[in-house]
Amino acid sequence: MEKTEQEIKPEPVKTEVVIKKSGGFKNGCMLFLAGNCIGLLCFLVIALIFYIAVSQSIKSPDNSSINQNNIITPLPAPTSEPVAPPTSTEPSPQVNPDATKIRSLNYKSLIPISTESGDAYLDPVFADLTGDGVEEGVFAYRLAGTGGYVNIYVYTYENGSVKQLLYVQEVPKGTFEVTSGKLLKVTGFVQDDTLSPPASQVTIYQWNNSTQKFEKV
Repeated sequence: MEKTEQEIKPEPVKTEVVIKKSGGFKNGCMLFLAGNCIGLLCFLVIALIFYIAVSQSIKSPDNSSINQNNIITPLPAPTSEPVAPPTSTEPSPQVNPDATKIRSLNYKSLIPISTESGDAYLDPVFADLTGDGVEEGVFAYRLAGTGGYVNIYVYTYENGSVKQLLYVQEVPKGTFEVTSGKLLKVTGFVQDDTLSPPASQVTIYQWNNSTQKFEKV
């Protein structure tokens, strides 16, 4: 009878084991929930990073776009209306057609000489002696003989026509040159056998705008 009572009586050890098991179960549930929360948080972070990466990759750095077939097509260039160059209000300078026309003048037809007798043309000189932007031509020839006389002519073009401005006749042993761009210097030598060396005579001709003539200065 005593033996039976001992078998039925619950053992304290078994009760303690049950209590330990129930405590472990509770801790396991908490760990499981915590693990799930951490996993869910990681998943959200990864999803957010992936979304940002996909959004940034829609446009390529070379101003292109990616379509559904992953084919990069260039974006159309921005159009802008052409800007017209600024127009100048200043009138363009007009070139006088007579400015250098005197250089092509056949002066030998205007000043005929007798080459058979020994007359000879001298080299012409061109300069704007009147200051009007049109060149004048200084033409001359030397007469045959011991005196060496020189005839000098000044011609210009005016409104398309040839015009004579000056004639210097028979300068003994004469020479001429243009000085200061606008002055005609004519040098002759006095015919006097008593003078050695012969005396020279220089004459300067200058254009007068008031009288429209060459005058001695």
